[in-house]
Amino acid sequence: MKANVHYNTLNHAAKQGGGPFHGHELRLTVGLIVKNEEKTLEKCLSSLVPLLKAVPSELIITDTGSTDRTVEIARKYTDRIIPFEWCGDFSAARNTGLDAARGEWFLYLDGDEWFEDVTPLIDFFNSGECDGYGAASYAARDYRDLLGDTYRDDYVCRAFRRFPGTRFRNKVHEDFPVRQPLKVIDAFVHHYGYVFRTEEEKKKKFDRNQALLEGELKADPDDRKALFQMSGHLFEKSPEKAAEYAAHGLELERRTNPKNLLLSQTRFANALLAADYNSRRYADVISTAEDALKVKGVPDVFRLEFYRFCQAAAWELKDYETSAAYGEKCRTLYADYFSGKLDRSQMALGFFQHLTLEDRHSSLVLTGQAYWKLGKEDEARECLNR
Repeated sequence: MKANVHYNTLNHAAKQGGGPFHGHELRLTVGLIVKNEEKTLEKCLSSLVPLLKAVPSELIITDTGSTDRTVEIARKYTDRIIPFEWCGDFSAARNTGLDAARGEWFLYLDGDEWFEDVTPLIDFFNSGECDGYGAASYAARDYRDLLGDTYRDDYVCRAFRRFPGTRFRNKVHEDFPVRQPLKVIDAFVHHYGYVFRTEEEKKKKFDRNQALLEGELKADPDDRKALFQMSGHLFEKSPEKAAEYAAHGLELERRTNPKNLLLSQTRFANALLAADYNSRRYADVISTAEDALKVKGVPDVFRLEFYRFCQAAAWELKDYETSAAYGEKCRTLYADYFSGKLDRSQMALGFFQHLTLEDRHSSLVLTGQAYWKLGKEDEARECLNR
């Protein structure tokens, strides 16, 4: 007899047998897709060992055609290695591992990522706290140089309860429908996937991702996920084109999804701000941000990002009064962010450019400079002293 499934609550997970974890044999499946990862795979898999030992779990590795020592290294950690013929679709590869999973939860990462400390993950799964959530995120520390001196922490949603019908989607930058509530776990992975030794290496990855995104948009020009990802893909190299994709996505959301203003429009507005700022359309930056901020309930992490863009744009426009005003708003939210008071649960939904300690310092300096331009020397000194 099939168990009754409650799709909209977390108190009744889908039963798939008589396993101890809401019908599942194991609490957790960790899934990877890999190809020629011999340089980093040992770091990745060894970082998972404490998690796999502490939590009733399994490791499944889907190999998409490695020709180096990747499979040999993988066999040291698991016998569950699935060969997969690459078809230009990351979701298809992820779903192959998902189909073989026995865990109630599925956590996925790449072979060029490794955890600094998995203790917070162990606590989340073994304490039973995971029973109150539908998905979980942690930080990916994306490095910009091989020495690890420059990086940005991007929150990524990489774990979910295996509810019926949950599948990976999109050929590139694959993800899954996030089921709330979302837990932000205080853990992070090191990620050097966007550090390149040569321009040829960088171009190869850029061109691959662009081709996959273009294919998705050719099949469906209104694919929201592909529009959002294409905007993020192009905002540095071709910011004008990035702005077009973000603006199209934002207009689609406003026209077809008017009741879901909070996140659907906010994330596209965020992408549009980044593209417009890189295109030096500073007046458009302020206009877009102010329109987006009219929506009630915009998460404070997005609000901080919007304020920071506006502060910088107003400075470029020599509107020092406005720049200082937005700088003061940034100061308050930065204090809350770095003290842990801001809810970070929505950070996996957007591209954030201004959430490092250096960004906070830059904002204070810019606020001080704006006050100085306005002849407000006491306020300027106070900002710079901080």
